Amino acid sequence: MNGPAAMHAAMGQLAVPGVETRFDGNVVRLEVPAERLFDGGSATLLPGGTAILTQVAGEIDRVFPRHFVGIEGHVDTEPLSQTSWGSPHQLTSARATTVFDFFTTRTPLRQGQLFLVAHGANHPVVSNATAAGRIRNRRMEFVSTPSGSAASSFTKNTTSCLEEAPGGSRGTRAIVSVSNQQGGSPCRGLAWVP
Repeated sequence: MNGPAAMHAAMGQLAVPGVETRFDGNVVRLEVPAERLFDGGSATLLPGGTAILTQVAGEIDRVFPRHFVGIEGHVDTEPLSQTSWGSPHQLTSARATTVFDFFTTRTPLRQGQLFLVAHGANHPVVSNATAAGRIRNRRMEFVSTPSGSAASSFTKNTTSCLEEAPGGSRGTRAIVSVSNQQGGSPCRGLAWVP
């Protein structure tokens, strides 16, 4: 199921209550409000968040087996307060890592099919001018990408970047801050998480 028409048709098979799905180019995005997974400013999963993530992973595995899955963290443009995070990218990186760890230890999704993206506040889906807009923009997105698409290029670049990780650790996960990828080395803008 690699073509856009097949992806779009399969999207209708997803059944996760309270999770918005949308077709975006050649990928399917499942959007979960961050408040359903985390307390404000935190990267620790809420008890109810584990149930949601279990459902999301099960549906992705059922409807889109063997696809790459991006775990993408987003926040709004409000300044972070009363947190230890130095930037919105650090918070979204930590949240994406928390979800990655949950998926790889408690669901059928495998480490090799997952990648993480920390967007910070760079990719709102609606305006941040209203409280409702800011709430909508604080989200985690799970992006199903066919294995023969752009995700393959991304994961190849990430694999080559892992060789440049501190200590050359191939077990290190790359967290990408998309806004920092301004050209040059595909490894530019990566933060390394042990």
